[in-house]
Amino acid sequence: MLLLSADSDLCAAIEAVRSVDARRGGKTRVVVVFPPGRRSDGLRLASDAWFPLGEAIIRRSQLPDLVPGRDGARYHRPGYWN
Repeated sequence: MLLLSADSDLCAAIEAVRSVDARRGGKTRVVVVFPPGRRSDGLRLASDAWFPLGEAIIRRSQLPDLVPGRDGARYHRPGYWN
């Protein structure tokens, strides 16, 4: 499971996954992906692995400036995403 967050409140969700795993005898691998410039020691310790997501990857993954809808609508990417 990939968890994209730096919010330590989600440690409880990881604990819930571990609890379900214990009851069913499985092991879900939890990998935390931290947004650019953010980290959480709690999530890092609760997860099986973690890595930072670089801003360059996010920029390369954005939609184009204009996305045409099937109904003829035109959707524009917010300027502050550039």
